[in-house]
Amino acid sequence: MSQSTMSRTLNLITDLIYSKVSTVGIWPEKNKVIENMPYVFRSHFPQCRVIVDCIEFPIQKSSNPKEQQLTFSSYKNTNTVKCLVGIAPSGGISFISEAWGGSVSDKELFLKCGIIDLLEPGDVILADLGFTIKTEVEAKGCKVYTPGF
Repeated sequence: MSQSTMSRTLNLITDLIYSKVSTVGIWPEKNKVIENMPYVFRSHFPQCRVIVDCIEFPIQKSSNPKEQQLTFSSYKNTNTVKCLVGIAPSGGISFISEAWGGSVSDKELFLKCGIIDLLEPGDVILADLGFTIKTEVEAKGCKVYTPGF
Protein backbone atom coordinates (compact mmCIF):
# COMPACT_ATOMS: atom_id res chain seq x y z
CA MET A 1 0.00 0.00 0.00
CA SER A 2 1.40 3.41 -0.92
CA GLN A 3 2.04 6.10 1.67
CA SER A 4 -0.64 8.38 0.19
CA THR A 5 -3.24 5.58 0.24
CA MET A 6 -2.33 4.76 3.83
CA SER A 7 -2.59 8.44 4.79
CA ARG A 8 -6.03 8.84 3.16
CA THR A 9 -7.26 5.64 4.81
CA LEU A 10 -6.03 6.74 8.24
CA ASN A 11 -7.63 10.18 7.80
CA LEU A 12 -10.93 8.57 6.79
CA ILE A 13 -10.90 6.25 9.81
CA THR A 14 -9.96 9.10 12.15
CA ASP A 15 -12.78 11.28 10.79
CA LEU A 16 -15.25 8.42 11.17
CA ILE A 17 -14.22 7.74 14.76
CA TYR A 18 -14.37 11.46 15.58
CA SER A 19 -17.87 11.80 14.10
CA LYS A 20 -19.11 9.00 16.37
CA VAL A 21 -17.18 9.81 19.55
CA SER A 22 -17.52 13.60 19.48
CA THR A 23 -21.25 13.37 20.13
CA VAL A 24 -20.74 11.37 23.33
CA GLY A 25 -20.72 13.61 26.40
CA ILE A 26 -17.90 12.78 28.79
CA TRP A 27 -18.56 15.53 31.37
CA PRO A 28 -19.68 13.63 34.49
CA GLU A 29 -22.49 14.74 36.74
CA LYS A 30 -21.35 16.48 39.91
CA ASN A 31 -22.62 13.71 42.20
CA LYS A 32 -20.60 11.12 40.22
CA VAL A 33 -17.43 13.21 40.56
CA ILE A 34 -17.90 13.43 44.33
CA GLU A 35 -18.88 9.76 44.61
CA ASN A 36 -15.68 8.62 42.86
CA MET A 37 -13.36 11.19 44.43
CA PRO A 38 -10.19 9.77 46.05
CA TYR A 39 -9.66 10.49 49.74
CA VAL A 40 -6.76 12.90 49.13
CA PHE A 41 -9.04 15.14 47.06
CA ARG A 42 -12.00 14.73 49.38
CA SER A 43 -9.92 15.83 52.36
CA HIS A 44 -8.32 18.88 50.69
CA PHE A 45 -10.58 19.84 47.77
CA PRO A 46 -14.01 18.29 48.41
CA GLN A 47 -15.68 20.48 45.75
CA CYS A 48 -13.05 19.83 43.05
CA ARG A 49 -14.86 19.25 39.77
CA VAL A 50 -12.00 19.25 37.32
CA ILE A 51 -8.25 19.67 36.91
CA VAL A 52 -7.44 21.56 33.72
CA ASP A 53 -4.31 21.75 31.64
CA CYS A 54 -3.36 22.30 28.04
CA ILE A 55 -1.43 19.92 25.83
CA GLU A 56 0.38 20.86 22.65
CA PHE A 57 1.23 18.69 19.69
CA PRO A 58 4.00 19.73 17.29
CA ILE A 59 2.90 20.14 13.68
CA GLN A 60 4.64 20.79 10.41
CA LYS A 61 5.34 24.47 9.81
CA SER A 62 2.94 25.89 7.24
CA SER A 63 4.18 27.78 4.21
CA ASN A 64 1.42 30.34 4.86
CA PRO A 65 2.74 33.15 7.14
CA LYS A 66 -0.71 33.73 8.74
CA GLU A 67 -1.00 30.03 9.65
CA GLN A 68 2.57 30.08 10.98
CA GLN A 69 1.63 32.96 13.27
CA LEU A 70 -1.56 31.25 14.51
CA THR A 71 0.18 27.97 15.28
CA PHE A 72 3.49 29.19 16.69
CA SER A 73 3.82 28.38 20.38
CA SER A 74 6.29 30.57 22.23
CA TYR A 75 6.20 28.04 25.09
CA LYS A 76 7.28 25.14 22.84
CA ASN A 77 9.20 27.37 20.39
CA THR A 78 7.66 25.53 17.44
CA ASN A 79 4.38 25.31 15.56
CA THR A 80 1.73 23.37 17.47
CA VAL A 81 -1.93 22.68 17.93
CA LYS A 82 -3.21 23.03 21.47
CA CYS A 83 -6.08 21.37 23.34
CA LEU A 84 -7.50 21.89 26.80
CA VAL A 85 -8.01 18.69 28.75
CA GLY A 86 -10.11 18.31 31.88
CA ILE A 87 -9.40 15.49 34.31
CA ALA A 88 -11.81 14.44 37.06
CA PRO A 89 -10.28 13.97 40.53
CA SER A 90 -10.67 10.20 40.01
CA GLY A 91 -8.27 10.42 37.05
CA GLY A 92 -10.77 10.04 34.22
CA ILE A 93 -10.77 12.39 31.26
CA SER A 94 -13.85 14.57 31.58
CA PHE A 95 -13.32 17.17 28.85
CA ILE A 96 -11.32 17.56 25.64
CA SER A 97 -11.53 20.77 23.65
CA GLU A 98 -11.21 21.12 19.92
CA ALA A 99 -7.66 21.79 18.73
CA TRP A 100 -6.59 25.43 18.48
CA GLY A 101 -3.47 27.06 17.07
CA GLY A 102 -0.53 26.98 19.48
CA SER A 103 -0.47 30.78 19.83
CA VAL A 104 -3.69 30.80 21.89
CA SER A 105 -3.19 31.46 25.61
CA ASP A 106 -4.35 28.98 28.24
CA LYS A 107 -6.84 31.57 29.48
CA GLU A 108 -8.29 32.27 26.04
CA LEU A 109 -8.63 28.56 25.29
CA PHE A 110 -10.34 27.96 28.66
CA LEU A 111 -12.82 30.77 28.06
CA LYS A 112 -13.64 29.89 24.44
CA CYS A 113 -13.69 26.07 24.45
CA GLY A 114 -16.97 25.73 26.37
CA ILE A 115 -15.78 24.14 29.61
CA ILE A 116 -16.76 27.21 31.64
CA ASP A 117 -20.37 26.70 30.55
CA LEU A 118 -20.34 23.22 32.12
CA LEU A 119 -19.37 24.47 35.58
CA GLU A 120 -21.95 24.69 38.35
CA PRO A 121 -21.94 27.08 41.33
CA GLY A 122 -19.64 25.80 44.06
CA ASP A 123 -17.34 23.89 41.70
CA VAL A 124 -13.59 24.10 42.30
CA ILE A 125 -11.09 23.98 39.45
CA LEU A 126 -7.42 23.13 39.87
CA ALA A 127 -5.16 24.73 37.27
CA ASP A 128 -1.58 25.84 36.78
CA LEU A 129 -0.44 29.46 36.87
CA GLY A 130 -1.01 29.99 33.13
CA PHE A 131 -4.75 29.94 33.71
CA THR A 132 -5.45 33.50 34.85
CA ILE A 133 -9.18 32.79 35.01
CA LYS A 134 -10.08 33.72 38.57
CA THR A 135 -12.44 36.60 37.71
CA GLU A 136 -14.36 34.66 35.06
CA VAL A 137 -14.63 31.51 37.19
CA GLU A 138 -15.77 33.45 40.26
CA ALA A 139 -18.47 35.12 38.14
CA LYS A 140 -19.91 31.60 37.69
CA GLY A 141 -19.94 31.08 41.47
CA CYS A 142 -16.91 28.78 41.31
CA LYS A 143 -13.32 28.90 42.55
CA VAL A 144 -9.99 28.21 40.92
CA TYR A 145 -6.93 27.07 42.84
CA THR A 146 -3.43 27.28 41.40
CA PRO A 147 -0.19 26.05 42.95
CA GLY A 148 2.11 28.56 44.59
CA PHE A 149 5.02 27.62 42.33
